[in-house]
Amino acid sequence: MQTLRTGLYLLAAILLLGVFFSRSAQALPSFARQTGMACAMCHTQAFGPNLTSYGRQFKLNGYTWGSNDSILSRFGGMAMGSFTNTKKDNPELGNREVDPALANRHFNANNNLAMDEASAFFGGRVFKNMGAFVQLTYDGVGSAFALDNTDIRIADEQDWLGQNFVYGVSFNNNPTVQDLWNTTPVWGFPYVGSPLANGPSAGPAISAFETQLGGATLYSMINDMLFLEAGAYTNFARYAQKGMGYRDTIKLDGAAPYWRIALQK
Repeated sequence: MQTLRTGLYLLAAILLLGVFFSRSAQALPSFARQTGMACAMCHTQAFGPNLTSYGRQFKLNGYTWGSNDSILSRFGGMAMGSFTNTKKDNPELGNREVDPALANRHFNANNNLAMDEASAFFGGRVFKNMGAFVQLTYDGVGSAFALDNTDIRIADEQDWLGQNFVYGVSFNNNPTVQDLWNTTPVWGFPYVGSPLANGPSAGPAISAFETQLGGATLYSMINDMLFLEAGAYTNFARYAQKGMGYRDTIKLDGAAPYWRIALQK
């Protein structure tokens, strides 16, 4: 029994290391292949969602920089697993009355191995000055497929009255996924977490919508210093949310405005 327990803890440690590095390694290989640059050009320390100055410019300009025109270079993938142990048992796990989806997956009240998610990505130029970051995810805990974080951009650059303007439009399905600094809810710390462990019960509403909304924002960066962005979101139709794997649908009262002003130097 002791040997089995030691083996389980060793497996858990390996899986947790794999989770940390796979989830944090948000530097898509497709972007590196398209630009010919190392991951460290765009991402601080070559991993994690936080972006360098070059990475922010790459995202600002619609993911289109680079000379690799191969469509296959745009694709990538990621898989993430976990072992979850909590100090106290969670009686809700495996309780069919509380969460039928989890009960059907035969999870225990504690000590659960899980395949958290597997994702396929498209990242890079689509056509000329149009680019996209698209993630399709299989949720191994909820046993459902969903269109995950998606950001489709059209961008351009002009000089006017002695000032430089980078401007564009972002069509996306998760408020703040288009954030240049990758610090707001979609990309914010902590980067990893177990879907089978209790988390905070409260937070800002913008962090709870996930990919159940769709919207568009117009943006401009002036002289690489002043960033302006404004747009609006509304919820997808109920049947569309159900089709994307969400059991709990949301409905906004009309369109929700989104805006951001940032000053950088």
